[in-house]
Amino acid sequence: MVVDIRTLILVLFIILSIQSLVLFFTSVIVKEQRGIKCWGIGILLIALGFVCMFLRTYKEIEVITIILGNLSHFAGFIFLYVGSQHFFNHEKKIMPLIVASLVFLLVISYYTIIKDQVNTRAILYSFLASALLLVNGVFLLKERHPEVRKSVAFVSVIFLIGSAFLFIRFFYLLFFNPIHNFFNGDFFQMPSFIGAMLIGLMLTFGFILVINQRLNAQVTTTAQHFKLIFNTIPDIATVTEVKSGKFVYVNDEFFHVTGHSRKEVEGRSVFDVSLWKNPNDRQKLISQLKEKSPMITQEFEFLRKDKNELIGLVSANPIVIGDKECVLFIIRDITDLKKKESDLAQKTLELEKSNAEKDTFFSILAHDLRGPFGSILNLSEVLSDQSFIISEEEKEKMIMSLHRNAMSTNELLNNLLNWAAIRRKRFSYQPVECTFFEAVGETLPTLYDAAVNKQISLVNNIPDEIIVYADRYMFQTIIRNLILNAIKFTYPGGRVEVALLNENDDMLQFIVSDNGIGMSALMAESIFKSDQKTSRQGTLGEPSSGLGLILCKEFVELHQGQIHVDSEEGKGSRFIFSLSKKQV
Repeated sequence: MVVDIRTLILVLFIILSIQSLVLFFTSVIVKEQRGIKCWGIGILLIALGFVCMFLRTYKEIEVITIILGNLSHFAGFIFLYVGSQHFFNHEKKIMPLIVASLVFLLVISYYTIIKDQVNTRAILYSFLASALLLVNGVFLLKERHPEVRKSVAFVSVIFLIGSAFLFIRFFYLLFFNPIHNFFNGDFFQMPSFIGAMLIGLMLTFGFILVINQRLNAQVTTTAQHFKLIFNTIPDIATVTEVKSGKFVYVNDEFFHVTGHSRKEVEGRSVFDVSLWKNPNDRQKLISQLKEKSPMITQEFEFLRKDKNELIGLVSANPIVIGDKECVLFIIRDITDLKKKESDLAQKTLELEKSNAEKDTFFSILAHDLRGPFGSILNLSEVLSDQSFIISEEEKEKMIMSLHRNAMSTNELLNNLLNWAAIRRKRFSYQPVECTFFEAVGETLPTLYDAAVNKQISLVNNIPDEIIVYADRYMFQTIIRNLILNAIKFTYPGGRVEVALLNENDDMLQFIVSDNGIGMSALMAESIFKSDQKTSRQGTLGEPSSGLGLILCKEFVELHQGQIHVDSEEGKGSRFIFSLSKKQV
């Protein structure tokens, strides 16, 4: 069967037009890829060139169709080259191409209008078209983009094959068999059109391959960038399906903070790993997202793998992945911050309480110091004033009163200095293992003197060899203050006893009891509190600030012991405290 050249030209036009449409539609879909539209225009111009060839049979328009057909083909090859340049972001000056097109137009016009030489036009067309395809093929070979290397190599080979075919045609027409009638099929004319058809198909196929390969590479690169950015977010980041709660993406910080492994969350949901402490919180949050999107910074409670609580500041945004509705959660771990806030609030509360206690305590202390100092000033003024005539008996009473006030004030100041040292954490706490006698042996004689001066029996029922683990100075202060307090509030002729109440392997329990005036239940509850006024005069008017008992409590608690009082008005008091027998 003999195929007419006109038929081949018409088929070529249809095929190339379809390919051009495919490239045009691709350029619309993939707008960010430059150069595709130029390829489409190039293929379309070549197709229009074949239309002009088909119209040569009409003598009235033969000249114009020859010129337009050749120019259309030449422009089509230029657009293919420009498309390749743009696709790989190379900007070339178009002025040389415009000049070349004008020169080509002039030469073709000359050999069409002035000298009608079909073979010369064919030789010129074959040579210039071969050169343009060669330039395009070489350019693509030099583009070493890893993501499209193989497909670009395929297209460049097609360009080079087309160039080689046209150069062979140029050589054949120049030296062997010139063309005298364009539509008369000869040995080379028919294969030229069939080759053009095949090369056009392969080029379009190659262009689509290059575009798809670059798109796939961009998708891969975008996915890698997303993964890199997602994993470098310093907060927990998760993407989960709205309905099922199934994990879609989870960043590395999620595993670091929650303690879960990637294997434990793959294919599972937030409910499977018990991520939300209250699962209803997630549903409430998603409902809020539907009303107002996105949601920024709300606090929610989560659970780590070890079931410890995680407090998170959550930002959420609805997204769609494929055909599934998902939610992107960014969770900032503020557990430590909330703990610090709580600790700070607690310390602030304690500081306010401490300051209030100090204010109350110092007002009480100022009142308690005023009395003894006022008495000392009055008595010393009377004794120093020669105008007053007083008997030796009265003078002795005044001196004894001065001595009691001075001793009381000295005791108060010593206790005050010790209490202040404890509060400022400047007190040296050095517990050692020692016997009761080693600890308080030096203190007991002065306590016996204080009891004798008030005609009170002081009984020590604690064995000297009993072992106690305590700071000697603090233990002496505890015993001295409790005994002096008992003596102060016991009438002359009364009894004060120090005894070992209880003993076990770890602790010793001591008791200092008296049969003095006792105290009310309300005072017993307040006697160890620095912000409560509990000072009162002793049975002989001795001043009392209450600081000694507060200091006893501080020292006992430093030894990790406890102290309390059992008392009833008119029946005396029993102060009971415990200390360790060995190092805690």
